[in-house]
Amino acid sequence: MHEGGVGTVAESTAGHHARLESVQALRGIAAILVVLFHAHQFQLDARYFGRPPMGGFWAWGLHGIDLFFVISGFVMAHVHFEDFRRGTGWKRFLVSRVSRIYMPYWPILAMLAVIYFAMPWLGRESMRDPITILRSALLWPGTNGLLSVAWTLQHEMVFYFVVMIALMRPAVGALLFVLWQLYAALAGATTSIGSETAKLWLGPYEIEFAFGIACMLMLRRFPASSYPRAILAAGVASFSAIALYTTYVRDFTPVTFTSTISYGLAASAILVGAVYCERARCLRIPRLAVILGGASYSIYLIHYPLISVLSKLLHSFGMFEASSAAPVLLELSLSCVAVGCLYHTLVERRLIAVSRVVLGRAIGADRRPSGYGGDRPAGTAVLTLDEAGARKLAGGVRGTP
Repeated sequence: MHEGGVGTVAESTAGHHARLESVQALRGIAAILVVLFHAHQFQLDARYFGRPPMGGFWAWGLHGIDLFFVISGFVMAHVHFEDFRRGTGWKRFLVSRVSRIYMPYWPILAMLAVIYFAMPWLGRESMRDPITILRSALLWPGTNGLLSVAWTLQHEMVFYFVVMIALMRPAVGALLFVLWQLYAALAGATTSIGSETAKLWLGPYEIEFAFGIACMLMLRRFPASSYPRAILAAGVASFSAIALYTTYVRDFTPVTFTSTISYGLAASAILVGAVYCERARCLRIPRLAVILGGASYSIYLIHYPLISVLSKLLHSFGMFEASSAAPVLLELSLSCVAVGCLYHTLVERRLIAVSRVVLGRAIGADRRPSGYGGDRPAGTAVLTLDEAGARKLAGGVRGTP
């Protein structure tokens, strides 16, 4: 879910580097949607407002996760396209994913473990169980761990495992991916969504990784479009329509197979349209959106425990009685974004940079430029097009109105 790095995604086109700031901005949007969803959920607690803010509108914010998963599939496939063809780069990939996912996650997990041991009245008894803590630290699939939002990372880790196999043995990895997708589709369509297997690592979410890969293949086969704005508008309109349907007609939470596929397809259209618009230079990405995209993983990791703490503090000071639900939702969300950006700047970037050097040396991963690093700043993903694709893109962009 949280693919991407500290820097911005970039692609090499016609001999120069053009940053894909649209993808980075979409990460930030996805993270903020999830923050709004959880800020909304906390206010349903009887200790606080006991009712949804803004008429329950932000219940659909959960589906920012769908956008995350589509982006993850897109970036992994695009960045490592040549590595898949050559069957190389698995060590660099391993270093990248361990440093990118685990290093910012472990300090927050350690903080939660200390809190649960120091305040045993908080949380479930299992949160103080050493095995549960170890499984949480490893992001073991099927684990209800200390950080509740880490279930999405478990999906990511299963995906990364398949990707690493594909980098080591492309044919085996491709077969494994197809079998995984078929099994996930079957489980998602036939298994109760409340089951731990379907919820935590097999189910409709896995299909969204394939959607992202399909977006990559489409953008490589057709590097430019004559109607970039129309594609983006169709994606945004579809996503918005599903959100309105979710809110006012039929509740899509808890998640269903239909809702996930619907949101995933709409998110795919948004991603493809945004990239087309940026390539055609008809989409201006605000700098703030790119910054938030860079901090999206930190925002995601820190927001849930922070909302819990802030809600308890506001309640103890009587702020819920003195305010209405909508301003509190906004305050909680802005606080999470601000603290997440600070954590990204002060902790995440440094941990990733140091750990990549240490881990790379430990396992003998080469540092030549690749999709996720080499000697580039930690986290900078370079999306490359082959020479023919670059020429087609250059021509297509010049001819696009």
